[in-house]
Amino acid sequence: MGAKKTNGIVPDDGSYLGSKKGNALRAKKLKEDFARAWKSQKQLLKNSLVKLYRDRNSIAVRWNAMIDWDDSTLVTPRRIKRALNALNRGKFPLTANAVNQAVSIAQEIDLKIKANSFTWQDYPQWLPRELKPKNTTPNKPKTIAEWIVEYEENYWLSKNKEEFKDHRNWDKSYHRYLKRIPDNSKIPSKEIFDQVCANYPKSKKRNECCSRIKSFAHFCGLTDYDPKEFRLRQDQIEVKANPKRDLTEQEIEYWYKKFPEWQGNEGNSSYWELWQWMYGMQATYGFRNHEILNIYNLDCEHTDDKGILYHPFTDKVKNPRGIIYTRGKGVKRAAFLPQPLRWIEQFKLRTPPEKYHELMKELKQLDKFNREKRKENKAVNK
Repeated sequence: MGAKKTNGIVPDDGSYLGSKKGNALRAKKLKEDFARAWKSQKQLLKNSLVKLYRDRNSIAVRWNAMIDWDDSTLVTPRRIKRALNALNRGKFPLTANAVNQAVSIAQEIDLKIKANSFTWQDYPQWLPRELKPKNTTPNKPKTIAEWIVEYEENYWLSKNKEEFKDHRNWDKSYHRYLKRIPDNSKIPSKEIFDQVCANYPKSKKRNECCSRIKSFAHFCGLTDYDPKEFRLRQDQIEVKANPKRDLTEQEIEYWYKKFPEWQGNEGNSSYWELWQWMYGMQATYGFRNHEILNIYNLDCEHTDDKGILYHPFTDKVKNPRGIIYTRGKGVKRAAFLPQPLRWIEQFKLRTPPEKYHELMKELKQLDKFNREKRKENKAVNK
């Protein structure tokens, strides 16, 4: 139950806090990696005629061209600014991997300019619309297998290949559905994608399959594709998981005592007391993970919106029944009925471990980071 870390930065303990913290730190790491790569590319392209610049959501190139659209020489230079996404060499979001690919393209163009071998025929996608060559022989359409390769490459532009969690996400949330396509040698079509969605078992995963196939179809150019006719309502689900059996009080108490045995697992051994305490809170009050992290009257008084006063949960004299006021899924509520009451003392719930307070401080810092991130996004979108 120790807090496992996959790359020394992002926690992977399976808890709500671990997920929230992991997502925030992963976003922060991507941002920091991009900032370092962006600073590095300026040095790499210091003597280059072609520079990179940031568009709103992607990377582009710019330079002063002395070559006209018909490849003749200009008297005065023309300022060129072009998006790399238009080259059909993949996507170029604001990530470190995309910066490295963009640098290669900038260096490629720079070498051609300095060698007097640059021609717009090598980059017809950047020509003005009226001057773009018309294909008398259309390009050979890509097969589904070729599109899957590009789709995965696009996925990794914003992910970390060294992180197990991102590999697992690709395998379980994307590739598992793409593997259901019957024949990858064919050209993408509505009929093929409909077949995948229609043949998926009528389980809860059917709707996720439809969403992933829809996203892939749009990537392949079928932007109007929508498998909504194959999605299921709750009452249409036929394949259901076996019902779970509630643990008895004896079983819950048995597993509560097992937590100290897990302190030798990979990760920080001191976390077992925190997970044991949270386990006790969930067993006694039926809390969700995030409700334990949003307790208003844990060690201080709290007055709700209706003026009702809740005494500190940790104060056994003022709050003998162990009433807790918390928030979950945007709704604030009071938990009046710990079941059974003896677990409050047996599980030492009135004495939260120090790790709980440390994690709450970290969570507040992450909330601050998320607020700053939202402010930045609003500023960019103005």
